[in-house]
Amino acid sequence: MMKTYRLEVYSIKKSTLYIFAICIILLTPMIVFGDVHSGSVGHNDEDDLGEEIGKFMGWMGIALAAVPVALYPAKKIIPMVVRKRKELRNRLVSLLAALRKLHMPIGITVFSIVAWHGVLLFWSEGEFGLVEWIGTISLVAAVIGGMFGASYMKRRKAKPLRDIHIGLLTAAIMIAAVHVLLACNS
Repeated sequence: MMKTYRLEVYSIKKSTLYIFAICIILLTPMIVFGDVHSGSVGHNDEDDLGEEIGKFMGWMGIALAAVPVALYPAKKIIPMVVRKRKELRNRLVSLLAALRKLHMPIGITVFSIVAWHGVLLFWSEGEFGLVEWIGTISLVAAVIGGMFGASYMKRRKAKPLRDIHIGLLTAAIMIAAVHVLLACNS
C-alpha cells in the first residue's frame, strides 16, 4: 500500500512539473516580447493574422471541450434511452466507450489549443487586461482540475478526486463563459 501511495504522489508531482514547464514555455514569449510588442506603432497585417488565428483557436478549443464535457450527461442519458429502445444499446454503449477513451487526450489538446490561443492573442494585441486575466484563471482552474482527473484515473476508488475534478472544471467552464462574453463585447 505504501509503495502505491508513493508512486501516486510522485506521479502527481511529476505531472505538476510537466504542467509548470509547459506554462513557463508558453509564458516566456509573453514576458520577453510583451513590452517590445506593446510599444509598436502602426498597423501590421501579421498581427491581424495572429489575432484571427488566435480567435479561431479559442472557438476551436470551445468546440473540442464539448466532447469530454459530453461524457457526464451521456452517462446519465444513455441508460434511460437503452431501457426504452433496446436496439440502440450496442451503438450507445460503443459511443460511451469512445467518449471515455477520448476524454483525456481531448482534454490535453484543449489545454494546448487554449494556451496557444492566449499566447497568439497576447502577441497580436500586446496587452494583458481583465479579459486576459479571466481567461488565464479559467485555464489554471482547468489545469488543476485536469490533474485531479488524471489522479482519479489512476485510483478509481478515490471518488472525492472525481468530484474535485468535476467541480474545478465546472468552475473553469463558467469562468471561461465570462471570458468569452467579455471578449466578444470588447
